[in-house]
Amino acid sequence: MARQSAVASIDSAVQASKQPEAQKGAEPANNTGSVQFSSSVILFDVGDVTATVRQNGRVANWCALTANNIKQFGSDKINFVLTQYWMPTSNSTPFDIDYFCYKERGGGPCRKFTKEAIKRFEERMTECFAIAMSQGFKTIMVTPHIDNAVDAYQWRNYAKLNPGLAQGGFSYWDIQLAPLAAAIHANLGKGAQRFLFNLGGELGTSFFGWSGKWLQFVGDARQAALGKDKAKHAAELQVGLKINFERVPGYASQLPGGVKRELAQQLFGALDYVAISAYAPVPAKPDPSHFQDSVAIADGELQQLGISLAGRDIWYGEFGIGGGTSQYCDRLAKTPAEAGFTPMYGTCWQYNPAMNPWKSPAIRSYMQAYYAAALQWLQQGAPGGKWRVKGVFAWNLVSWDVQGVHPLSYAGDGASFKDDKVSVMIAQHNKAASR
Repeated sequence: MARQSAVASIDSAVQASKQPEAQKGAEPANNTGSVQFSSSVILFDVGDVTATVRQNGRVANWCALTANNIKQFGSDKINFVLTQYWMPTSNSTPFDIDYFCYKERGGGPCRKFTKEAIKRFEERMTECFAIAMSQGFKTIMVTPHIDNAVDAYQWRNYAKLNPGLAQGGFSYWDIQLAPLAAAIHANLGKGAQRFLFNLGGELGTSFFGWSGKWLQFVGDARQAALGKDKAKHAAELQVGLKINFERVPGYASQLPGGVKRELAQQLFGALDYVAISAYAPVPAKPDPSHFQDSVAIADGELQQLGISLAGRDIWYGEFGIGGGTSQYCDRLAKTPAEAGFTPMYGTCWQYNPAMNPWKSPAIRSYMQAYYAAALQWLQQGAPGGKWRVKGVFAWNLVSWDVQGVHPLSYAGDGASFKDDKVSVMIAQHNKAASR
C-alpha cells in the first residue's frame, strides 16, 4: 500500500468520524461482551481441499488438519478462503481476463475449468464444511478469492472482473459462487448456527464497476444456498462482501462507465454485513484504539460514494501482521515502525529461517505487542463508536500465521513461524470471550 494513500485515507476517516451522528443517521454500535479471535483455513488449489498432508508426525486430510489446529484456540468461528485464478490476456494487461482456471496441488499449469472440475470443487467444499461442523464450529465464513494465474503479485482489487460474464466457457459465478452456494446448502441444518457467505474478497474494481451484477448475485446466492428451504434455514445464512480497508473501489473510476454510485449504494444496502481486510497501519507502540482504524478508513472512503458503514455489522475478514515491507515478499521489516506500517506484507513462502521476520528480537517483541493490544481491544468488545465489529479472522499463512495452524507455515524439520507467547494469549482470550 502506498504511504500517501494510507495517510490520506486515515485523515479523511478521522474528519468523517467527527461529524455529528445525527447527520449520518447512524445507530449506536452497542458492542457488549468480549469478542473471540478466530482463524482461517486458506486453500490455494483444488487439491488442497481434501489432500492428505503430514505435519509434526500427524497425517490427515488437509482441511481436517488445519481446522483441527484452529480448534485448539477455542473460537467457535472459522473462515474458509478458497482461491481460483484468472488467466490474463497478456503480461502487459494483467487485470484483463482471458479465462478462469484452477490449480492442483504440487504446482503445474493452471487448468481451464470443466464441469467435472467445478463439481469436484463443490463436493470437496461440502466435505470441508461438514468437517468444520463436526469439530464444533458454529459460525463458518466462506471467502472466495481469485488471483492472477501468472503473477500472484497483481492484486485482485484491480481485476476487471464482470462476475456474470463467461470467459473461457465459465463465469466467476460458475466457478466460485454456484459451487460454494451448493456446498453451503448441503450443510444447512446440520450444526452450524450461521454461514457468512462473502461473495468476493478485495474485488473493489469489480464491486464498483459492475455493482448491478453483484446486486443481482446477492439475491441469487441467497436463493442458491437456501434452495427450497428458504423459510426454514434463512436464519443460518448471511450474505456480504469483503472489501480492503483502503482503495476500496479499486480502479473502478477508470473503467468506461466509472463507478455506478446509485447501484453501489443499493448493493451495500442489500448486504447483511461487510467484511474488511483489516491491515491499517499501527504505530510502534500499539494501543487498542488503533484497531478500529481499518473500519474508519474504509468508511471514510465509502462515504465519498454516499455509503456508510455506521451501525452495520462489520467483520474483519483478514487480520494480522506479516513483518514485511514489500508486496513482493522479499524485504523484512528492520524496525517496529516499518512492520506496523505495512502489516499486510510479510514472507510468502514456506518457512525459511533466512526469511523469518520474527528472528529479530525487536520485531518479534513488536508483533507480540501488536497482538496483545488487539486482544485487549477485542476483550473490551471491539469498541468503535458508530461501527459494530462483530469478530476478527486471522490470515493464517506463513509469516502471518503466528498460531502455526497452516502446514505451509512449517519447514520439514518442524521449525515454523509460530509464536508460542501469542498462541497462548489467543487461547486464553478465547476461553474468556463471550461472543
